[in-house]
Amino acid sequence: MRNFSLLWIYILFAVSFCMPASAFSNSFMENSGPRYATVSLFPETPEIHSSDSSFLIGVHLNIKDGWHIYWKNPGDSGLATSIRWDDHPILTPKDILWPFPSRFDEEGVTTYGYSDSVTLLIPVEVDYSNSSVDSNPVLKAQIQWLACKDICVSESTEASIEIGLASDSPDYSISGKTKISNALEKIPASLSGIRASAKKENRLFKINLVPDKDFSHFSNKDEFYFYSSESGIIEHSVLQVVHVDNGIIDMEIQSSRYLNHEIRYLEGVLVGYSSKDDNTKHIAITLDIPVYND
Repeated sequence: MRNFSLLWIYILFAVSFCMPASAFSNSFMENSGPRYATVSLFPETPEIHSSDSSFLIGVHLNIKDGWHIYWKNPGDSGLATSIRWDDHPILTPKDILWPFPSRFDEEGVTTYGYSDSVTLLIPVEVDYSNSSVDSNPVLKAQIQWLACKDICVSESTEASIEIGLASDSPDYSISGKTKISNALEKIPASLSGIRASAKKENRLFKINLVPDKDFSHFSNKDEFYFYSSESGIIEHSVLQVVHVDNGIIDMEIQSSRYLNHEIRYLEGVLVGYSSKDDNTKHIAITLDIPVYND
């Protein structure tokens, strides 16, 4: 029943993206304001200087207790959180930098996302060649998410942020800066020093990760989970078999029943943690694993 409901939510989302921004905002927001997550925006620094070519915006979602929203690959069901920015002559927001997600398992359905709160990071490029705009320009965004608990509810809101070019931004705060710093620690890192390969045998991806001798990021980590960046590649709800021996990690992950073509690379995020110490900091790295098909 839940999957059937999600199908209709997906259809409603798809229709909304085809509507003009004004029609989308009026029809959606008048019918239902956000109840299960609230949004705030803040800049990385109080003022952007002429020497700065880019900076970060934090899009913070505070999520109601017991509810969760979704990562870029939501897993078995759900919809990715999305942000649409209005065009601006000076400021160009780029793709979302996603903190690594949590896993939610419910009645054989595994999804990826965030509970409690999350700060999505937006790199913004700055072009100072157009000097005819306001000294402290405003960026406007439309944010959409799917909030789920026992049911799933699609929500959206409009938000804006004033960027400090000639003077300090009124939207800057120390707490916002702290949230951005904390989010940066959860952005998966692109690290060298690890050799990764995968072989596909029938419906199994057999992954081999061999760190160099100086690669210390996996020390004290004995549990690992691979989050595929794309849907339809792996079975999210099937147990990932992990074996760690002398720092070498071997994983067996079942491919999706819907995967009907060969893939050359397995893209995603590997998260490592300690099963013996909850206070041990997680490590998250991006992987682009070459796949050798049988």
